[in-house]
Amino acid sequence: MVAIVLFYVLTIGELLNTVLFPTHPVTSWLMLSSAASTTHSLRLARAQDKKVSYVWLLAARRAHAQHQEVLKELYAYSQSQISPFSESELVYEITASDPADSDNKSKLFEYYLKNQMIDVFYRDLYKWGADAMDEEWTPKLYIVGYDFLKRNDPERALVFWQWAAWLSPSWSHMWIEYATLLQSLGRHEEAVRALKKCSKDIYAGAHCLDLLEDFKMNDPPPLGFYNAIIRGDLHEK
Repeated sequence: MVAIVLFYVLTIGELLNTVLFPTHPVTSWLMLSSAASTTHSLRLARAQDKKVSYVWLLAARRAHAQHQEVLKELYAYSQSQISPFSESELVYEITASDPADSDNKSKLFEYYLKNQMIDVFYRDLYKWGADAMDEEWTPKLYIVGYDFLKRNDPERALVFWQWAAWLSPSWSHMWIEYATLLQSLGRHEEAVRALKKCSKDIYAGAHCLDLLEDFKMNDPPPLGFYNAIIRGDLHEK
């Protein structure tokens, strides 16, 4: 009941503000009628360093939850002003509105790394993958996977190493680590297939081919053998 009363008080206050200060860019609820006008209002508020009410911001998010341009403007506004949203929820919603956008995904995954949210990172990497992300993500994904190995969770580590290898088709060390992890999980045929794929690459091929027989004889290098090279982002091409 208190929450309902508070909502109406704030709403009436907002409407009065519209009448008293008609030049304010975001006091009119009509501005929420479209994603374009909402986005324009938020940009104008940022440009003029205007504070926008929580009620309006919450309404904008609710009305345009599927519109990436509005979510991005809400995120930008939240970087310059106090808002009811946390950084993580807005970045997540921006990514969820278009998981195929690699820039959004990179920003979200960077946030997870910065805040050491590796369990949530696993959830979203498993759900959305890492298609079209830059090769620079290979060592980052490898490191998180290695952390899961240290937590005795090789299945989750595998998701990170699979994408790490996929993003760097010419990096033999990453493919060998990925194949070694597959082998350690008893997935011998998949490990051999991964090395065969790597062996066809013009740069990584010779190295992967050299180790292919070892894998066939079930004698791969130990897990983490190339840890220092991959963490240091040292390519041998």
